[in-house]
Amino acid sequence: MIIRSFAPPGMLLAVALLAAGCAGMPPDRGYTAVAQVLDAHGLAAAPTATVDTIQAVPADWLAAPLSLETAQRIALSHNPTLLAQFAALGIAQADAFDAARLSNPRFSLAWLDAGSGSQVTLGLAQNVAELLTLSPRKRIADGEVARAQWQAGAALLALAADTEAAYYRHVTALAVRDLKRAIGDVGTLNAEFAAALFRAGNLNQLALDREGAAAADLGLDATQADVEVAATRAALARLMGIGPGIDWQSATALPLPAATEDATDELQRVAGAGRLDLLAAQRAVVLLEEALGLARSFRWLGDLEVGVEHEREADGGRLLGPTFQFQIPLFNQGQGRVTRAAARLDAARAIAQASAIDVGNDVAQAQAAVVAARNIVERYRTDLLPLRERIVAGSRAMQNYMLIGQFDVLQDKLALYGAYEAYLRALGDYWVARARLSRATGAPLPSTAASGSAVDPAALIGAPTPPPSAPHAH
Repeated sequence: MIIRSFAPPGMLLAVALLAAGCAGMPPDRGYTAVAQVLDAHGLAAAPTATVDTIQAVPADWLAAPLSLETAQRIALSHNPTLLAQFAALGIAQADAFDAARLSNPRFSLAWLDAGSGSQVTLGLAQNVAELLTLSPRKRIADGEVARAQWQAGAALLALAADTEAAYYRHVTALAVRDLKRAIGDVGTLNAEFAAALFRAGNLNQLALDREGAAAADLGLDATQADVEVAATRAALARLMGIGPGIDWQSATALPLPAATEDATDELQRVAGAGRLDLLAAQRAVVLLEEALGLARSFRWLGDLEVGVEHEREADGGRLLGPTFQFQIPLFNQGQGRVTRAAARLDAARAIAQASAIDVGNDVAQAQAAVVAARNIVERYRTDLLPLRERIVAGSRAMQNYMLIGQFDVLQDKLALYGAYEAYLRALGDYWVARARLSRATGAPLPSTAASGSAVDPAALIGAPTPPPSAPHAH
């Protein structure tokens, strides 16, 4: 029996006990750890483990108009594309499992027929050089697991931010559609009024056609708004992992801007601590530094085997004794391993440095977009909308004194409604910009709470004011 091992039989038994005592694979392949990372970032949701375990969205989640929190909760638990990211987490867990163990011993059997009898040789071999590197290899593999968890967490946080942006795009599209439908109703009423004036002989054909064309344009705008709603709904449903056959509704009121915005220093601090992809890149540098040290320390070490051989001769004699084999570093002293490890470390350092620069610039750019969007909203709210509303009020007053006609008032009202639409879109752009800032920081913003007030498109325009009764024909 030949036993090739880095250890005599007593050490082989110790190695076997060591391998048997190592912890097994996590039953959830590390998803619980990622859920804890999410919880630390203010998101209490985790993906399911496999496609087969993804269940339909609970009915009570979709019973009420969809809120942002519910949309993110659905996305973080039902988006199937996340499984690709978590497959990488499973691979890292498997690598860590393998790194914590020695390779399996090799058993050999030789049966030689000597004519007058048989010669039987049995062998058992174990590479004990791995024992010298077991501890650092396990530390590196565990670090890779943590890095994979951070990468998975970063993907989830990015999904939450993308879902937030898609949610506000959809709410904006719904609000604009409701507004345009109300504007279309106003156009229809004015077209009907123009037709009544025409029948009474108080309006010519050209003016009638102009009002009819204006009403048709407003109706087409309302129809086009339906297309935008369908597109934004599909985009949000795709992120949530919901198919087209599932019925769900969303709110149509856009919240007003947050009471305050976050300071630049605070956002940069949050990004430095919360961007998991940056932390993963920095962790890769640490792991590769340790890998380079390992390669340098054991560059001369090749396979080293210590074992036992048991041989039964054809004449019945038996032989038993230890064996020892090792590689002579004559042609390869590990220069390639060291150079490769050093090159990988250089690449990782460059990537980490670039990531740190990108994170800082991403936050600065996203914050500038939020500030600009907030200023635009405020300009609409405090300057343009009051001015447009005063113009309409003045037009109505002049119409009451019969200084201008109904259709002159309509033009001013349409300009006001156009400002309302731009205001709604500015509000939506503001919240989308905040979602992008949250993505840039890698965490929910410290000033996540909205003001508590919202803009309802129906309340903006109110019920269409019917035009005055058409005069009788002369």
